[in-house]
Amino acid sequence: MSFLVQKKVTDDQPSTTIPIGSWNLPSDMVLADPGFNKQVPLDILLGLEYFYELLLLNGGRVQIQRIGEGLPLFVNTVFGWIAAGKADFGSLNPVPCCHVSVDPTLGEKIERLWKIEEMPDVPRWTKEEQDCEEHFEATFSRDATGRYVVRLPKRMGFERMVGESKDMAVRRLV
Repeated sequence: MSFLVQKKVTDDQPSTTIPIGSWNLPSDMVLADPGFNKQVPLDILLGLEYFYELLLLNGGRVQIQRIGEGLPLFVNTVFGWIAAGKADFGSLNPVPCCHVSVDPTLGEKIERLWKIEEMPDVPRWTKEEQDCEEHFEATFSRDATGRYVVRLPKRMGFERMVGESKDMAVRRLV
């Protein structure tokens, strides 16, 4: 596996300057980045593990505001309101971008996951479990009401363990 080494994690964002004059942003909305619509290099790139901590305002209640159809949502964070989501840019047709994080052990982790999730070729049953399955298959049936009927299983050598107890059981019953 080979990787292209770059000095930048991502291109300037957004991929083109977006005119937001017609967006009717509320005047009381304090933006975390007032120039979010201008194509500039990123100031900071945070991992997803921090994203939800940024949303913890007002006792953990997330505030989201939609300012119009085809426009991104605005989400209140500890830094201020941020634009999030897709916007219809019409004729601007910005260059799509994708952010990827490469973990050198990612391939190993995926391979390990596949091995863990792989189904075994044959069931790994103990001798006792296999005997139980065979007993069920050999003795089950369904009665008129649809219930399953299975003969009680007995261990190997059951007769020898019980011995000659039938006469004693009959006497006790009488």
